[in-house]
Amino acid sequence: MADKQQRRIVFFIGAGASLGSGASAPIQGGGEVMIPTQATFWETFLRFCGSRNNRRKIESFLFRYFLGYGKAPGRATAAARRKLLQPIDVEEVFTFLSERNNAPAVSPQFQGYTKEVWDALLQEVGTVFGKFNANARTRSTYKTFLRNHVRTRDTIVSFNYDWIFERSLPASRRWYYGGIDDGHRPQALRILKPHGSINWEEMDGDVFVTRTTISENPLIIAPTHLKFIGRSASEEDGTSSIIGYLNQSKKYLTFGR
Repeated sequence: MADKQQRRIVFFIGAGASLGSGASAPIQGGGEVMIPTQATFWETFLRFCGSRNNRRKIESFLFRYFLGYGKAPGRATAAARRKLLQPIDVEEVFTFLSERNNAPAVSPQFQGYTKEVWDALLQEVGTVFGKFNANARTRSTYKTFLRNHVRTRDTIVSFNYDWIFERSLPASRRWYYGGIDDGHRPQALRILKPHGSINWEEMDGDVFVTRTTISENPLIIAPTHLKFIGRSASEEDGTSSIIGYLNQSKKYLTFGR
C-alpha cells in the first residue's frame, strides 16, 4: 500500500488536449476559431500571422517547395491560398527546414534562405498561439481533470507551444516548469514542455520564463524526428554535439538530465 501511495504518474497532453478543452480565439463578426491542430494548422496560422512580410515569406516557401509552384498564386484570395496549403504536413515542413539548416552539403545561400523562413515561423508562433488563451471552458475542463486524476508531485508532459493548460490551472495550484525554473518544490505540479513554449525565451545561453506575457522570440523546438537522431560523436576527444535542432538552447538540451 505504501508503494502505491508514493507512486507518481506522468500525464501526456498534446494539441488535441487544448482543442478538446475548448481553447479558441475570437474573430471579427462575433465568431471564434478553435486552436489549430495538424488538420487546421496552416489555415489558422496564416490567418493570424501578425506580419504581412512573414506571411508572404512562409506562403512562398510552402507553395514552392511543397506544392511545386514557381511562386504563390498572386490572383488567389488569401482564403483560397490557405485552402491550397492546408494538406501540407507540419512536421514535414520543420524536418525540411532542419535538414537544410544543418546539412553540410547545403549551399550557404540556401541555408540562409531556410533560416529566414524558420525565423519568420518562429516569430509568428508566439503571435498566433498567443491569441489562444484560457477561458471558462478550459478552466472547467482542467479543474475536473486535476480533481479526478492529478495528485501532488505528479508530472504533466505537454507537447504544446501554447500555455492553455498552465493558464487554466486554479490560482491556488502550485506548479513549475521542470528543468527551466526548477527549485525544490515538493508539493508543486511539475510541467515539462519538450517542444518549448510561447512564454519562454533564450537570452545569453539561459532560458527565461514569464507567466504573464508572450515572448517576441519564443523558444520553440521544431516538431521533427531529427531531434531524436541528431547526435554526432567525435572519436578524437570523445565529445558529442547536437545537430538537426532548430532554436534549441544549450540549457534546454540538457534539461532533465
